[in-house]
Amino acid sequence: MKKPKDASGVYRNLVNQFNRIFTESLRDGSVSSQTQFRYRSSFNVFMRFCAERYRLQKLGKVRDRFVTEFIAWRKGQGISLDTIRRDVVAIRHFHARNETAEFRLRPLEDYDLARTNRTYIQRGWHEDEFAGICAKAAALGRQEVLLAVRLAWYTGLRIHECVRLNTCDVKDSLRTGEITVKGKGGKVRSVPVSPEAREILITAAAVAGELGLTKLFVPEGRQAHQVIKSIESFVARHRGHAMTGDREKPITFHGLRHRYAQDERARGKSLPEVSRLLGHEREDITKVYVKQ
Repeated sequence: MKKPKDASGVYRNLVNQFNRIFTESLRDGSVSSQTQFRYRSSFNVFMRFCAERYRLQKLGKVRDRFVTEFIAWRKGQGISLDTIRRDVVAIRHFHARNETAEFRLRPLEDYDLARTNRTYIQRGWHEDEFAGICAKAAALGRQEVLLAVRLAWYTGLRIHECVRLNTCDVKDSLRTGEITVKGKGGKVRSVPVSPEAREILITAAAVAGELGLTKLFVPEGRQAHQVIKSIESFVARHRGHAMTGDREKPITFHGLRHRYAQDERARGKSLPEVSRLLGHEREDITKVYVKQ
């Protein structure tokens, strides 16, 4: 039998192309750096598959057939559907940011990746946990953490959506009563500004103005992904003192969105309304947030 050719050189070529995409994606800050590093691991598996299966020379040539066959290959390995789903999310994320891409990939829900049933885990923060993290941030002089956590609590914004806000966004929100953000996949949505959120935005804009900054939370000399990582690390470092004893999973910044969704549902908003506020494409994702 003829020995298959070594695909390591093809794989390295794809990695070199990917590194440029990855750098730009980090700089964009539309998704947290922690998530993007997880995405990178998934995309590496996909690139190795494409190198060995197709001898693919250019990432711009990736198309739906490659993704579909990758899914089948992963299933054949016994990989769980949830893991494969995360792989495909990563593939679509970086493919959408590849300026050389020649083909559009199908929406995620069009692939054969039905979610497995999972036991509900409460990820929304309790009020005592919120108060504890805020108190710790104030005590340590981490005003950017305090303001970002409070803003996410009252608006349900993702961390990258908070960090990307600038003083012009604040002016617009004070005029319209809504804050407009660009979420995952470039999806734009508007979120009502409550009196509490209005106060936080005014304070953050004032602090930024005193420092001569345009971005609310990104100081001079730092990039958005660095600030995101710093805020996430603060929560991870100090959550042990703030968490209540009935936790199955530790709190994360993203859990603030879960709490916001639960609060909005409790106030009488319908599931589709809450889904729109969160920027979800599918209501079944929102159901996980509100335990429905």
